[in-house]
Amino acid sequence: MVRSNSVRASGFTAAQETAEAITDSDEETRDNDGTTATLDTEIEMSRIFRTPGFQRMRIDWNPEDAIILTQAKVASEKRLLVEFPDTYQLMNQIFDKVRKPAVDTSTGEVLVDRFGLPMWEKDIYGRYIEDWSLLTRKERDDLLYTLVTSLFDWQQRAADAWSEAMMAKAQWEESYSRFFDQPLTGTVEGREAIGRVKSADERYFAIFLSAYSRKAEALVRSMERIANVLRDSLQAK
Repeated sequence: MVRSNSVRASGFTAAQETAEAITDSDEETRDNDGTTATLDTEIEMSRIFRTPGFQRMRIDWNPEDAIILTQAKVASEKRLLVEFPDTYQLMNQIFDKVRKPAVDTSTGEVLVDRFGLPMWEKDIYGRYIEDWSLLTRKERDDLLYTLVTSLFDWQQRAADAWSEAMMAKAQWEESYSRFFDQPLTGTVEGREAIGRVKSADERYFAIFLSAYSRKAEALVRSMERIANVLRDSLQAK
């Protein structure tokens, strides 16, 4: 066994000889024009010896995984439109009053998103341009009453989404336990691996439903905040 701090016949330690070899290799690296490329040896050595995996750190999804993730997000949005259509109808009723639709500058047509809903103008900072003074008092009264009476139903729908997510989680746990118990021999770690692999479909479905439940809850909270804003604006006048 070679120790890194033992002095060799050359008078240098193994680490020093390795560093010297790397330095020589770096000095021999040349650019296309024949000049020697200069590298910061200390930084290069730190990169190699301290955290070699850091240079390979992923900062985004793999292309294949990104496609699946996008599909899951779109599926969640579509489901929200199906199960909470009245929230989107009400929001667009408000937007029609306080915002301006974004238009195609070449054709003048109103731009729509992937679900066919109108898109709205934004400022240079990406914020929607709104003028809430365009809502009359009666319109605010009507919207507030609609929001308050609808929240009862929306909260029940969000609770149903949470219940469905919990059922899917229980199904995954049961599937995992079944596959974990099937092998009569093997280590606990090995049986855990088998259980995870064979119950992967149920697990990812449970994760999807859990994410959808969070989106449904967020949607209801947003409607509650809008109701509070309308209530405060009416009391201020």
